[in-house]
Amino acid sequence: MKVNNKKISRFLASLAISIVFIIFGIWEILQPNYWIGFVPGYASVIMSVTTLVIIHGLVLTILGVWLITGIKKKAAAILSALVMLDIIISVSEGGFSDVLVRDIGLFILTLSLIFDADN
Repeated sequence: MKVNNKKISRFLASLAISIVFIIFGIWEILQPNYWIGFVPGYASVIMSVTTLVIIHGLVLTILGVWLITGIKKKAAAILSALVMLDIIISVSEGGFSDVLVRDIGLFILTLSLIFDADN
């Protein structure tokens, strides 16, 4: 039996970003106060910062599940990349940091899923 390295690579990339999204998403839902410091100031005009963090956590969790199940892979990857880009923009307001470098790496990983997705 021949191993399909491309399928394994695709699965591992999806698994990696899914784990990050699901863990951070659940963390944001369960402990939103920990994350309110990351919300840009302009966003608090829309609604309460705590509510925004919980909604963001739900979005991350849903995208993580969507990516790991492989449903509409390309759409999930595009939305995930947009979420990561938004995070990068928000984090970069605080200047260059290890968190920014991590998030850029996750963004690039997510981009790879867009170009590798079948649908």
